[in-house]
Amino acid sequence: MIREADLEFVLKWASPHARGTAAEATRGSLVVRLGAKLLWGHRGAGIPWTWVDLLEHLTTAWVPLLVEEADPISLDVPPAHLWHAAQERWNTYQDYDKRDREERALLRFDRNHDLAQALAGASPPRIFLLRQGSTMLVAADGSFTARPSFSDVMTKLEELGDIIAGRLSSLSDERATSALAGWNARARVSEERFITLSTGIERDRVIEISKAVGVDDPWGLERLSPSLVPEATIERHHDSTTPQLCAARMLGPAAPVDVVSRVLTWIAGLSPTKTPALDEYGPRAIRELGSLITDRRAWVQGQRLASWARIKPGFAIADRVDPATLLQRLGVQIHEQDLGWDGVDAVACWGANKGPAILVNTAGRHAQGEEGRRSTLAHELCHLLIDRQETLPMAEVLGGRAPSSTEARASAFAAQLLLPLNVAGEALSNAKTRTDAQKVVRQLKQRYGASSQVVAWQAVRSDYRLKPPVLGWLQTLVPKLDLQSFLGSAEKARVR
Repeated sequence: MIREADLEFVLKWASPHARGTAAEATRGSLVVRLGAKLLWGHRGAGIPWTWVDLLEHLTTAWVPLLVEEADPISLDVPPAHLWHAAQERWNTYQDYDKRDREERALLRFDRNHDLAQALAGASPPRIFLLRQGSTMLVAADGSFTARPSFSDVMTKLEELGDIIAGRLSSLSDERATSALAGWNARARVSEERFITLSTGIERDRVIEISKAVGVDDPWGLERLSPSLVPEATIERHHDSTTPQLCAARMLGPAAPVDVVSRVLTWIAGLSPTKTPALDEYGPRAIRELGSLITDRRAWVQGQRLASWARIKPGFAIADRVDPATLLQRLGVQIHEQDLGWDGVDAVACWGANKGPAILVNTAGRHAQGEEGRRSTLAHELCHLLIDRQETLPMAEVLGGRAPSSTEARASAFAAQLLLPLNVAGEALSNAKTRTDAQKVVRQLKQRYGASSQVVAWQAVRSDYRLKPPVLGWLQTLVPKLDLQSFLGSAEKARVR
């Protein structure tokens, strides 16, 4: 998709020879860069430290860095805002035990994902690393973020760890021996801990879900390693997740056990489907997205991608688009099921010999009825076109814990695919009163198969000037809280 600069580590030892204790042998200076951005160091000089500390930190954090893709208490905010958002939530709690549990979980998460916390007492700038599918979110200096390749970042961290470990290999120091042993076993993890870290679901619920699914391999772990009971090594960075784990993580820890088990059962029963048409259009859509790099607003990208899709021959020429027909032409399986819970609208699965397929939850809050189903399928179409190679390489849950900017882009894509901005804006710009607007909205809903909320959103976001009574009424159809479907975290902060 959009190629980001590589993360680079430059470590210089204070002495050419490793002697003395582990701390003495690993004294040196480290420069960290991301492209032209200097993250650690000053005017070419690195941070001086004893780098066995970083090796021990990487050992502890290795599996969390490989598999965790969301904070453990579902805050869904940028790393710089984690603790502020958590404090705002905790201020509303009466249950202090729950607050303590969440605080401990967030402390562990923050410690594992922030390289600066390896240097206790030094207080270097924060470098926060969090996996997002096939990319790694790198957040530093509060506002600086980038998304280089996940595999590339893990490879660079592994190379750095190996360099530090190499300085310890000739030492008899007890700390050196312990640090080496830990580094060599960094990817070993119990099955239950692996699932818990990957999904954010507590151990007892993991066991309960496993029993409820009723298949031999409910989490799809056999594709990672045939010896994953009771312990296994994650051999390759790209082999550290499965569609089942991705779906369970995005459903979130609050999802009922029976809902998670039904989704995992559905995924287990999927077979692979050849999708030559989807495989053709996907790279084209990704190239189109690359041309939008100058505008990183998720909703703008989504709208422009949908406008591009609407004019592609054989794709979506007609005024009224049928997302289900489009998906079927692209070879995507569509299933429906009442999951008995309205917290999720749909689950999409692809990769690892599964699908691509979409499960629409007919009980979903936004997927009920024909308009909601059409919007849901259009949303998933966006993910299938541009996200399955990068941010969401195996699965996606609409209503779940997918990255907010990715969801915002897909929701804006769905709205624009169903009803173009200029159509909604022009039609409602002629309305003078609320009554006029209500009539126009009904007409647009009937013609384009879009919900009142989508019609209102598209009209408000268009460049057309709307009469004050019309604008005021349309804004009531899209409450601020519902803007989460269209805006990323930074944009949501501006509408509060």
